[in-house]
Amino acid sequence: MNSQIKTIIKTSNGYKDFRRLRNRILYSLNKDTPIKG
Repeated sequence: MNSQIKTIIKTSNGYKDFRRLRNRILYSLNKDTPIKG
């Protein structure tokens, strides 16, 4: 799980908004649960 998060952070250099990065991490780890904004 930690390695997945680290690869997402490495490839997401263009994100200026932390919430968008957080939502991407949560979605990639738990695709079953909906993300609340």
